[in-house]
Amino acid sequence: MLGAIGCEIEFLVEPTAEKEWPWIMQCLLEISISTLAPDLKETDENIVNVQLAEEVENIRVIKGFANQIFIAKDREGKRLGFLWVAKTRENFTGLPQAFVLDVYADEDYRRKGIGKRLMRIAEA
Repeated sequence: MLGAIGCEIEFLVEPTAEKEWPWIMQCLLEISISTLAPDLKETDENIVNVQLAEEVENIRVIKGFANQIFIAKDREGKRLGFLWVAKTRENFTGLPQAFVLDVYADEDYRRKGIGKRLMRIAEA
């Protein structure tokens, strides 16, 4: 799907492929490190990376959550960002629900409507 917000950049949104995971993991590491509490800022990046890999493996495989990542790419295929959602059922009603696990936009492309467009795709 091609998306553009007003005069913002045009980009494609597509489901992720397995080959995208190294890039996704690098983005998740960036998110994780940037959100560490001040007293943890000096934590070794390798420790964060190991914890992150375990968490991702848990979500993708062990717990068996139905989950999907939507990736935004420009016309040349450059990755601009992604949205990771998990689908579950509400415990009492059984109605479907979804949770945003992560959203990421490349620093050069932030505030250009990528996150909004990804959210619209996920909501559909």
